[in-house]
Amino acid sequence: MTIITVFIISSPASAELTPLEGWDLPPAQKIAIFEKKLHETNDIDGVIMSDMLIHTKSDGSTYAEPAFGDSGYWTGNYLVGESLRYAITKDPEAKANCERSARALILMAHVAGKPGLLVRGYVDASYADRYMLAEGGFVKKSPDGKYFISLDVSADQLIGVMQGFHFVYRYVADEKLKRKSRQP
Repeated sequence: MTIITVFIISSPASAELTPLEGWDLPPAQKIAIFEKKLHETNDIDGVIMSDMLIHTKSDGSTYAEPAFGDSGYWTGNYLVGESLRYAITKDPEAKANCERSARALILMAHVAGKPGLLVRGYVDASYADRYMLAEGGFVKKSPDGKYFISLDVSADQLIGVMQGFHFVYRYVADEKLKRKSRQP
């Protein structure tokens, strides 16, 4: 005979807590809200930024500065999720998201000027004024001057990118995208 004991812990404080707004929404609605917010705030041309740092100027206006040093990792992880979403649902939006971010990862492996040399992330130089981008530290301009790139890739960056490519290649990519992702 097996005896199972269940303890119910109650706290007077729990009665004072209110649920987070939207906690009771259906999962599909939560996904749609998350997806919309992600693309509005942390997605620049398919590259998923780990943060968008908000700065206030002396005149009181604000601007966003993309923290793109972990973009390879986050873009790769995003691709894992969207690839699985596409594999299960065949949602054309998931496929389009995958293709867009896969192209961003492909560029990440070419933007440094040496095919196959991965950068941590990049932002198009045409956004320099919008995001107050400048060279410094590990951030440099690409050899062609078209992008600001973050250098010094770490193991987790490489793993995130490889993981993203694997899932897109396996579940989403057509032959054209597969060829592009195999090129050094």
